[in-house]
Amino acid sequence: MNLKQAILLFTASLLGYLSCSSCTSPGTEEEALFKLDKLVGYEQIHIGIDRLFRVKENGKWGLADISGKMVTPCVYDWIDSFQGKYAIVRNGNAWGILSSEGKIVLPIEHEQIYPFYPDYHWKDREGYRYESVFYVKNGEKLEVVNISRRRGERSDAEHIDAPYDYQLKKEKGKYGYVNYKGDTIPCRYENARDTFSEGLAAVVLNHRIGFINKSGAVEIPFVFEYTEFDFNFYQYGLARFSEGLCAMTKHGKFGYINKAGETVIPYVYDDANCFRHNRAVVYKNFGNRQKAALIDNKGNLVIPFKYDYIAIHSGEPPILFVMTDNKWGLCSLQGDVLTECIFDDLYFYAEGLVQVKKGGRQGIIDNKGRTVIPCDYDWVNLDWAKEGFFLTKKDGKWGCINSENQVLIPFHYDSITCCKTGNAFAFCVTVAGKKSILAKRFQT
Repeated sequence: MNLKQAILLFTASLLGYLSCSSCTSPGTEEEALFKLDKLVGYEQIHIGIDRLFRVKENGKWGLADISGKMVTPCVYDWIDSFQGKYAIVRNGNAWGILSSEGKIVLPIEHEQIYPFYPDYHWKDREGYRYESVFYVKNGEKLEVVNISRRRGERSDAEHIDAPYDYQLKKEKGKYGYVNYKGDTIPCRYENARDTFSEGLAAVVLNHRIGFINKSGAVEIPFVFEYTEFDFNFYQYGLARFSEGLCAMTKHGKFGYINKAGETVIPYVYDDANCFRHNRAVVYKNFGNRQKAALIDNKGNLVIPFKYDYIAIHSGEPPILFVMTDNKWGLCSLQGDVLTECIFDDLYFYAEGLVQVKKGGRQGIIDNKGRTVIPCDYDWVNLDWAKEGFFLTKKDGKWGCINSENQVLIPFHYDSITCCKTGNAFAFCVTVAGKKSILAKRFQT
């Protein structure tokens, strides 16, 4: 059975249940294949991890698995999104941590708990990804807790540069850093970038910018101009290293330095972004209008100052979203035009496809600018492009189409979300008259 047949059969079974659940007798082919989990009447259902769902009933949250069995009853005021096997939970003003088995692994008695958000490069010899690391705050005390290890135990982590292994910390108006092991860089700086980039962090001392390493030692002296506005609000380029270069300012202009603090691209731009794929977007003012260009890591112009906006999007291959006169198009990193600026908007780029908007409607083009799905929809979601289908909204209702623009799930639903378990999928739908319905996975 192919994907289209499976979804069509699944849909027929679901619609049959919704219209008349008593019309489907036990033992039919549809019921044997899909056997809908009749989790009807929940106030909310949020897809969690793997076969697990966060559900809300009578104002309280709990966990249910894909078969409909309650993993933990609806007794919590809030269950946050899962970070690996763990989720932050709240009852009243107290916070704790819940495991995917439904067990409280950190008591609900803490003032605040924050997820660590580890960088995706982090791993140790077993491939563990630090999904069990949290910040726990009680009063003025901030503790780093690793649920899977004893507190204070140091990991033997090996990593490619992980910008989130140290996170910003503030005490008595000064800034420093703390890492997942609890190691700290003292809070002695007037201001500081929120994370390290390529092993260095920009910090402010005596109203000048310098760079420290993860041992707290000064790598680049405090010789760079500092304005609070530039440092706090130029988020994409200023004082962040990427591909060995970092945008800085001098006399109100942007240029780039290397890790020795040397100027390698002159201070001639009115704004500058980080390097990605050996390219960076820079801006210059022309009268009362700012124009964007693309440069390489030597400062050579790849695309001249002709667009109003340029954004570099990673993928295979990386491409550029470009905009002029409020219309959008695509270019290659070499500056070749892939499609002219004819779209009202460009949204996401995934699996070689771009979500586009034209004439107030959405569709999909490929990274060569060719139409894959015509702009006939309210919204086309690229989250499941790799699987060959798209959750799609048309005339206010949600359904599902494939890459040939064939309808796999009719447009009957007020909302639809999906998760994958092995080679199977589960849809969470909202339909008129029933706030939430969790439909069981179907086999592909």
